[in-house]
Amino acid sequence: MRRPVDPGHRVPWPRSLVVPLFVMTAAIVAVSVAAAVWMTVSATATAVEQKRDQTVTTDTAVYNDLVGYAATHTHWDAVGPVLRRLASENEVTLTLMDESGDLIATTAKKSAQLPRPDLARAILNPLALDPSLAPSARITAPEPDEDPDPGESAAPSSAPTSEPSEKPGQASGGAFPAPSRDGTTAGGPPSFSVIDPRAVGPFRLNDEERDQKIAEAKTLVACLSTNGVPDVLSDTAPNGRPLVQLPTGTQTPRPCLEDEGLLRKPTQSEYTALQALDTLVNDCLARSGEDPIILDTDLSWTSVDSDRESNRGVSGCIETSRQEQLASSVAEPARLFIQGQDPTARVFWDFSGENQLRLTLLIAGLLVLTLGLSLYGGLRLTRPLRTLAAAAARASDGDLRARADVRRRDEVGAVATAFNTMAERRETLESSRNAMMSDISHELRTPIATMRGWVEAAEDNLVTPDAAFLATLHRETLVLQRLVDDLHQLSLAEAGELSLEIEDIPLREFLDQFEATARGLSDPAGITLTAIADPALPADAVVRADPFRLRQALLNLVSNAVRHTPEGGRITISAERRSDATLGEDRSAEARSRDERRSEVRTRDERPGNEVSGGVPDGIAFTVTDTGSGIPAEEVPFVFDRFRRADKSRTRATGGSGLGLAIVREILRLHGGAATLSSTQGTGTAVTLWFPDAPPLSDLGVRPSG
Repeated sequence: MRRPVDPGHRVPWPRSLVVPLFVMTAAIVAVSVAAAVWMTVSATATAVEQKRDQTVTTDTAVYNDLVGYAATHTHWDAVGPVLRRLASENEVTLTLMDESGDLIATTAKKSAQLPRPDLARAILNPLALDPSLAPSARITAPEPDEDPDPGESAAPSSAPTSEPSEKPGQASGGAFPAPSRDGTTAGGPPSFSVIDPRAVGPFRLNDEERDQKIAEAKTLVACLSTNGVPDVLSDTAPNGRPLVQLPTGTQTPRPCLEDEGLLRKPTQSEYTALQALDTLVNDCLARSGEDPIILDTDLSWTSVDSDRESNRGVSGCIETSRQEQLASSVAEPARLFIQGQDPTARVFWDFSGENQLRLTLLIAGLLVLTLGLSLYGGLRLTRPLRTLAAAAARASDGDLRARADVRRRDEVGAVATAFNTMAERRETLESSRNAMMSDISHELRTPIATMRGWVEAAEDNLVTPDAAFLATLHRETLVLQRLVDDLHQLSLAEAGELSLEIEDIPLREFLDQFEATARGLSDPAGITLTAIADPALPADAVVRADPFRLRQALLNLVSNAVRHTPEGGRITISAERRSDATLGEDRSAEARSRDERRSEVRTRDERPGNEVSGGVPDGIAFTVTDTGSGIPAEEVPFVFDRFRRADKSRTRATGGSGLGLAIVREILRLHGGAATLSSTQGTGTAVTLWFPDAPPLSDLGVRPSG
């Protein structure tokens, strides 16, 4: 009993192709979105960080140059060229305004709107540097003995310091070098300062003093070199004083101490400015109730009152006194505006709490959309597969009419088409096999039944086993022998195991010999037979074929013609040169199907070596024409099939096994040729055998002779 087929439940849902496709799509979407978000966030954050760093670098460079200008000039009148250079180098628009909001200078176009005064990037004041933009500043905390809140005169603890003080034996010269004064309470230079070191004011050396100090520095360098200290560093302080820096850990040689002292000795300009600074500092200390001090040129100090442990607020007074002393030597404070930057660019994607919901909704939306498409695609993919599986199940149960109803043009459709083609061929082969078995059994049954009847009659003494009796048995035996031989020949030909000995056969000589042989069949039947060659053929024309198989094929055709041509009829055998493009294709469906299955056999148009002008193979065509009864039109397409007879009565009066034309077709196929037939009932039949000039023996697997 055939088991029922349920294509909808043959594959359980967890094992369906839709599930892995669904999971794979979900994973791809999740990973893709996460990777895209991460890459976007990383790239944007990096870009913003680089932009911020670039902005800080630009701001620092512009601020440093303009503060340096303010520290060395008493006004902003000539700042225009400097402003334009900085704007061009940094690709920004720069604007300077005074503290009241009046324009000092700008690089903006005349039609451009000026920035609002409250949007200034920084205040340009060399006496009060911006700690975030002063690159040479050093931020330190106040010393323990300093007052963190010295009052109005104290500087903020976060201010940067000026030039660091020098330690004895390490450096000579300095901003304000001089010998230390005696005292019991002392302090070093201030540890922090908001004053630009380039603002020197009255401490600047004149030309004569600078030349003198340069000479003293050269003398000291020569002395150090002579006494084994060659690698010294030379520099110039902002006020024009030369500096001599000894290598780390190196002490000044004793012979050079006097030269060092001369270099450290203040000039008259420095001394006068230092005295004025002393006065300003002590006035500040007096207002705070502190004892007076004495300043050195490096801004270290010594207390006049030796009984005091320390003077609180000294650093603050030094800072404010310096600002007061230098105020007239620098430009007035100005507001700096830098336009054309976006240091605070927003990042659309980040992992902040605000964006987590946005990311979640995006991923969920993409998942729903993609999984929906995946489900739709999966169902479209598996539905025809289930249909195909159901058809295959029916076919495996023996249903030869099972077909897959799949109308698609993709790979699944191609598989379904291949399955349907296979099923059709299987049905055709099964029908052919059944028909062949029926035909063979019928063909065997008749002679066997005849022989059995005669033998049983002889056993029952109904007939005498004389010569006529033996002749009848012999005749039926020959029929069986011919049937077996024909089946054997046909099976060899279809399997490609029929041996061919291809050679060049002289055409006219072959026709003469074959005509003599064929008359042995036609003359006893009272039929006129002639063999002629086309006069257009050369005298030495040849046909490339196996002589025995060529004669066998033509004799089969002549034998059929003799059996179906009445006495007084005519049979003509002609030969001419023709291309296969002029041949018809009146071949049986079985023959066409079998030829298609033989994938190793090329079509005639693809065979190498058979080309003539225009790419059409050429060859010799033999045509056997009779004036017999002809074949009904509906039977013509099937005449080359096995056991096919136009005579439906299957009478043996005319003889024949029904395999002759099938054998002829296989012989022509092995030669790479073609067999065609045309017939008009009541008029006659013409069968054409076409042999190519170059049979494709290697393609057909046929073994050449010799």
